Amino acid sequence: MGQLYFSVEGHFATGDEPVSDAWIAKNLRQALQTSKMIARAAPPPGETINEMEQRSHARYAAYAEELRKRYGYRTADSVFAQALQVSVTLYEDLLVLRAMNRRRGGIWVAWEKGFAGRRGTSKHILCEPEGKYVRLSPSCSDEELARGVREMLRACRISGKPVYVEPEGHEG
Repeated sequence: MGQLYFSVEGHFATGDEPVSDAWIAKNLRQALQTSKMIARAAPPPGETINEMEQRSHARYAAYAEELRKRYGYRTADSVFAQALQVSVTLYEDLLVLRAMNRRRGGIWVAWEKGFAGRRGTSKHILCEPEGKYVRLSPSCSDEELARGVREMLRACRISGKPVYVEPEGHEG
């Protein structure tokens, strides 16, 4: 499809820290199983991709509003301003978690393969940033999955600064 959207019917969950490793793994696995984007599913019969995206935006807005009320934010936009995010990509035999970065202007991007070297020169070397992604088997244990998610949360940056705070009582 090539489109990114907030899953119209897929599972999502928000938990108050501290959440257990089992909670992280259970909710991530359920989200992967119900996500139309991960499954690369076509829109329902009679619905275009644009219509599905519109429903997606409406569900995302309702989710942001629910979080705004739940946690007392002034605006729905401010809900995600300091939220840490992890990108999840599922291949047939590989699950890739990537730390996300919030750049100025509110744009979130995943650490991707990049180029090392000086700008404006032809001496670029393809690299994958160490510690900014985790590769797992889709059948990994709940503990491995949760450890990977927490590792990526620690690698997230907001305007270039680390912001993850380890929950009390959790060994990092």
